[in-house]
Amino acid sequence: MKSYNFNRPRALLAILPVLLLVLLSAAASADRKTQRIDLSGDWHYLPYSGAGDMSTVDDHGWPVMHLPSNWYLMGQKNYPAKASAMPPPPPANSTAELVTPDTSYGLDFSGTMWFRKTINYTPVAPGKFMILDLDMVDYYTDVIVNGKKAGSHEGYFQRWSVDLTPYLNPGSNDITLKISAPSQTFDMAQQFPVSWPKAQNQIKGIFAYHDTRPGATSARGQERGTGGVIRGLALHESSGVDIAEIKVLPTTVSDAQASLHVESVVHNWSNDPRQVKINARAAGANFKSSAMPIVLSGAATPGESRLSGDLTVHEPQLWWSWDYGKQNLSTASTLRCRTSPDRPSTQPQPASASAASAMTATGSGI
Repeated sequence: MKSYNFNRPRALLAILPVLLLVLLSAAASADRKTQRIDLSGDWHYLPYSGAGDMSTVDDHGWPVMHLPSNWYLMGQKNYPAKASAMPPPPPANSTAELVTPDTSYGLDFSGTMWFRKTINYTPVAPGKFMILDLDMVDYYTDVIVNGKKAGSHEGYFQRWSVDLTPYLNPGSNDITLKISAPSQTFDMAQQFPVSWPKAQNQIKGIFAYHDTRPGATSARGQERGTGGVIRGLALHESSGVDIAEIKVLPTTVSDAQASLHVESVVHNWSNDPRQVKINARAAGANFKSSAMPIVLSGAATPGESRLSGDLTVHEPQLWWSWDYGKQNLSTASTLRCRTSPDRPSTQPQPASASAASAMTATGSGI
């Protein structure tokens, strides 16, 4: 953000980004209910870092954990009461790992965890897609459906998705998440043996080296096992193009007007380019205001694409520190995402912002 000269400290224009994964296009059938399967709940799990594919073996003897959860917490809402007492771990990859650990100690495990769940699936209509959404998985993940690898991911903070349509069968399906969160190498002779960036090979820390996720702490910091599905997991039916993210960011700010840059990330799951038009709006979250329309349009090639535009808001309601004014906040939300087949044009069709009504939203409170 650029700096500006005011008679009082600089105000901030606060627009809260909204992450949206499930949006129906105008082509969605009106007479057919859209599927959404929440995968939160009990999953069979196995701590196993050895060789072999655990996605096809009998999992009825595996213990159960409620996801989403950091696996150190084992699906519990409270921190393990006996977390300071460290029971001796079973030998690596032994049958003792099939025994359900005592939740009062937590599950201090660094390595590969296999999660398994069986779901019932009704096939989507032709041209539709069944998408698995995973939010904040630590750290390396393979998604396996009915014994076949459907996708993979490396990271921690991101929300990400995988198309499961080619791998799902009508009726019963087995979903496997192979999640690896190996321990970081560190030198115990150091005062802070796990500090960034001495020996890190996984990008998941904040504030230089400390990580603030729940669970897996010790007296020195966060050095116990931290893997798991932390925030959420679900299946949703897509019409072909989903909005993965919408950001509304200020570029210049003054009491007279504010310039906003609007950017949306869309994912086209099909193999063909699509024309996309997104209708959104921004409005005050903690104060009264009229809604300002936002329209983005452009071409979405297979995979991820970005649509963007710029807006001007006159007499915006700004965010001030508590001792200088109000903390006015606004939200951006999506109303509709329309898609159509991409057709060749003799004129370039760049992503555009909304019409003049949005550009002159005087006193809109944004």
